[in-house]
Amino acid sequence: VDDMSLLTTNVSQISQDLLTIHMALAKKYTFMQQLPYWVFSESYGGKMTANFGVVLYDAIANGDITINFQGVVLGDSWISGIDYVNTWPDYLYALTLIDNNQYNELTATANSCQEAINKGQWKESTNIWAQMEGQIDNYTNNADFYYVLQFDFSQQPIYQNQQKDRKIIENITETYGDFDIL
Repeated sequence: VDDMSLLTTNVSQISQDLLTIHMALAKKYTFMQQLPYWVFSESYGGKMTANFGVVLYDAIANGDITINFQGVVLGDSWISGIDYVNTWPDYLYALTLIDNNQYNELTATANSCQEAINKGQWKESTNIWAQMEGQIDNYTNNADFYYVLQFDFSQQPIYQNQQKDRKIIENITETYGDFDIL
């Protein structure tokens, strides 16, 4: 994209872009129309993929595209980040990974994140989400978000990549403004 104002900013726009690409591919490469087609995604892609599955299904039903759509497969999908944020305190408390004070602090942070979202303050909500992940790391001795019984993950490459990802998100929001990340 040469013009940054043309970047998508929500899942509806992303789904429409994906549909446009799929329509062009199915038209140009007609053999694709017969192949069993599944849409797979993981992590944040789940938010977009769930929406795209509906858009693709509707386009097929309307006769806009011919494709042998079989379904959507979501793995560890980040469909609604705020739902994760709001449940982390209860989840960690139930596993006895945090004490009462930490539970109250995490709940307050989750409430702040929810408040920022309710006000449409996406950059602020993303910063609060990142802050909460840091709190959880500190309170749980870096319990892994994907396997909470694994501790002190700080020296693992995936943890270091998560830190890089947070910086990338911060840079994107600083450069291009607020996006619906959560």
